[in-house]
Amino acid sequence: MDVLFKQKKILLIISLCLVSIIFLSRSFYNAVLLEDYSSKDLFIIYNLSKLFLEKIDVYEYFFTNKTTYPPVWGHLCYIIFSPFSLLSFKIVKILWFFINLIILFLIIKILKKQYSLNTNQTLFLSIISVSATPLTNTLGNGQLGLIFLLLFLTYWYSKSKFKFLILSLFSTKVSLGAIFILNSFLKKEKDFFYFIIITFISTIFYSFYVNDFSYKQFFNPILAILDYSTRFSFKGIGNLNDISTIFG
Repeated sequence: MDVLFKQKKILLIISLCLVSIIFLSRSFYNAVLLEDYSSKDLFIIYNLSKLFLEKIDVYEYFFTNKTTYPPVWGHLCYIIFSPFSLLSFKIVKILWFFINLIILFLIIKILKKQYSLNTNQTLFLSIISVSATPLTNTLGNGQLGLIFLLLFLTYWYSKSKFKFLILSLFSTKVSLGAIFILNSFLKKEKDFFYFIIITFISTIFYSFYVNDFSYKQFFNPILAILDYSTRFSFKGIGNLNDISTIFG
């Protein structure tokens, strides 16, 4: 009986592994071979970071030209992603796919540790996650969802003294980061004050680089979200991609 059970278990695991490989292959195909604009978040950030490297203020560019690439991320985001914009977008898509796989591995590792999962439970969690349509869509479409999930889990469970860095990275997605920043402020955590310092430094650096020193620069990410949201509200609920762009 035990032998039969083990055989069925092995067969099930092999079947799930094959399904996972198929889903990952489809995600890789979507990430690399489909049109550039299929990678919604990554495509927008790549192009905006390219503008930043050319010393163009992405926020002012958006306000002036009414471009369809909304800069709804914080200044730090374009600074972090600017090295990627030195490469061709096809190479960046491949790199981002494998970076997301590494991030997924770290997420599963954190969950395994926090919930004391054994090897079998971790294996099933990994296979089910990889086979899930939302995850394969995230991998294939170049979304930033996994990196923010990793930040969330690290911030929530970490007891490291460097946790304030996680809070600062949350500021790259203003609409999402606001929740955690407010939580840190209400709890009077020292992480909040570190976040203020890092955000201030990154904004000043950005301002110097694009040669725009106006005080408005500190509010530009929020103004861009409001501007883009206003444009969207006049179009009606016809393009759900616009909602996902704003709120992640």
